[in-house]
Order: sequence, then C-alpha cells, then structure tokens
Amino acid sequence: MRPHVKFWKESASLLILGRSSSVPKFNYEVLVLKRSEKASFMPNGIVFPGGALEDSDSSLEWLNLYRNLGVSDTKIAQLSQISGQRSFIFQKEHSTDLAREIALRIGAIRETFEEVGVLIAKNAQQFANESPLADTVTGFDVKEWQKAVHNDHREFIRLCRELNVAPDIFGAYEAANWLTPNTYGRKRFNAVFFLVALSSKPKIETEENEVQSSRWETPDSILSRSKSGEYFLPPPQCYELSRIRHKTDIEDLAGFMRDRQKHGLKLYYPYQYYLSDAVLDVYPGDSLYPKDVSYTEVNHDMYEHKDKTAEEARKLFPKLNRNELLGAHHHVRCNLLINIPPENGHLCPILGDIKAKL
Repeated sequence: MRPHVKFWKESASLLILGRSSSVPKFNYEVLVLKRSEKASFMPNGIVFPGGALEDSDSSLEWLNLYRNLGVSDTKIAQLSQISGQRSFIFQKEHSTDLAREIALRIGAIRETFEEVGVLIAKNAQQFANESPLADTVTGFDVKEWQKAVHNDHREFIRLCRELNVAPDIFGAYEAANWLTPNTYGRKRFNAVFFLVALSSKPKIETEENEVQSSRWETPDSILSRSKSGEYFLPPPQCYELSRIRHKTDIEDLAGFMRDRQKHGLKLYYPYQYYLSDAVLDVYPGDSLYPKDVSYTEVNHDMYEHKDKTAEEARKLFPKLNRNELLGAHHHVRCNLLINIPPENGHLCPILGDIKAKL
C-alpha cells in the first residue's frame, strides 16, 4: 500500500495549452478555472482542471480498450520507464494493478471532461501518428455525457468505447507533483500535474456544480493578475506557470516536456514558516528545508523565525527555493525566490543567475 494515503486524497490535473494567434509574445494560452467561493478547498482559487482519482481510473479494462485501438502493451509500458525520481503517488497497490502513470493520466483526463467538457482522446489512426500535441474528440452530446460521468465515474470508459477512442495518455506529460502541507488544514491533496498541448482552443462546457468560471489566458497574464491581487493563484499553480512562461512556443514547450519526463519528478511538499511580514513556503533545496521530512505531522517550529522579515530571512538562509506569501490567505500574493538549479531536467521558474550565493 502507498504510505500515508489516509492523510490526503490523491488527485491529478491537466495544465492545458491551446494554440492561439491573438495574444502577444505567446502562441498559446492556458485553460484555468475559478473555483467556487463555497468550495471547501482553495475557494475562489485560479486552478487547473482536474480532481480526485476514482477506482475506475485504475481498471484493467482500459488496457483492452487500448489494445483494440492498436496500442501495444509495450508502448503503454514506456510511460512507466522513468530513470529519475518517483514519489509514492506512483507506487502501485498490487503488482497486477494498472500502472500509476496510466491511471493518473486517465483520472486527470476524466476529471477534465467532467469539469469543462473537453475530451482529450484519440482514435486508432491518431494513436498511430506521432506528435507532441494531443487530440480532442468532438461531435457527441457533451452535456449529457458530462452529467453521466459526473454521476458515475465508471461511465467514462463506456463513453470512450461508444466513440471508439481512448484517453490520450501519450499527449499528457508529467509536469509536477505537489502535496498539500500538513500546516494548511485537514483537507489535503497529493496531486500530479500533466501538461497537455492542443492545436487549438476547444469549446468549453463548464460543469456549473464544480466550476464558477473558466478562461484562456497567457501565463504572463495570469501571473500579472495574481501579483496585482485580482486573482487568487495558489502557490503550486504560481510555481508551474512561472516555469512554462519562459517557453513561448507551444510545440517547443510540448516537445521539451515530452523529453523531460523520463527524468522523473521531485515531490514538492512545502514546509511553512511564519515571518513578521510574510508566510514562507520553502521547497526542497532551500536552506530552510529540513533533512528529516514528515508528511503526516508538523515536526518543525513554524514560528521559529516570527521576529524576522522576509528580507532578513533571505540573508540568513541564502539558498533559495521558496515562495514568500503576502497578504491574507485567500488573497495571497506569491513572490518566488529561487537561486538553485532545477532538478530532473526541469524548467526553472526564474531565469538568470541561479547559482546559490552561499
């Protein structure tokens, strides 16, 4: 059994890019959702589509569907052939289970369909073609199937069978793995983010019970509105959008993420410290990040540096991979500070000199 799973829900999200020719600098925009103000987790937050995993996402029936579409078990197994780090969310419960690299992608694609009506899937002919861009399926009653899948997650595989398609797991690239800090509250998520790049921006059919609104924007626009206080952008979304903003071409970014994923992912589990003028989220590699990490209980003094300002903390602890969280919790503004190289061949959220000044 995967360790500690009773302490959080496992989830998966899609960072969806849609090609666009109408925005400056970028040739793509990102699909983001605004959570309901009544949501129990990150109310009013600007997030990526996705949600909690279901048992049906791990069903071995999916393998038969892929085989029927001409996708070999060998090709599917390649998604699990990772040479770098793997966190415990990728561990199978039993040796006979569907690989977690597959189940997590299927869960993210299913949840995205539930929330915004976009079905990221391919038919047999499309699976035979190699492209860094993913595909979507249209021409069916989206609203009716959204309702069916929302009411019973097992309906998702029936939808795919009827359309003779399967989730485009090969066009979903591992981007990040974030675990909610145990200092945040009772509701916690261990979430994997996958990046998906599309040749156009598909029509959105928002599921009103789950999503307040949706929008397509460039990474720079989202980050700018967050900095001004117009958007509440949670720290993981801020970090990941800050990564991708440095690649402005959609195919370049998709190709990079496809090639990068073989190096694995580092679990990002923030440790929090309260300062006199900010709350610090510190990430692996930061001077303040502990060697003895506990995922289930608070094993550090959050108020140890409460008399210090954020600026003083930078000087005292100069190896930086942190986020200075400013303002009230549900209106927090992020100030990322990073001066160490990224791991796993990933993009650094901040360009420039990243050599730590120790």
